[in-house]
Amino acid sequence: MDGAPDADGFDQPQPRLAQPDAYPVLDGGHIAIMAMEGIARRDFSAQVKEKMLLAGFVLILLLMVTVIYNDLTRISWIERLMPWRN
Repeated sequence: MDGAPDADGFDQPQPRLAQPDAYPVLDGGHIAIMAMEGIARRDFSAQVKEKMLLAGFVLILLLMVTVIYNDLTRISWIERLMPWRN
């Protein structure tokens, strides 16, 4: 544990000021756009970047919906509520 012992001898947690690895999924879109700009050797307009990030966001949402649906169909009483699965 990261911390200095206090008078009782227990470590006290220290707050982290920066956590760059906290949201790698959200940062990946910007990294991909910068890589594509490097390959194209030009900057994309703000509108193009916005549309690319929106497309990535929609893909992440679709993945989340698919995973949640698959998880719910494994619960027997919920699967009985889905007549198209029988």
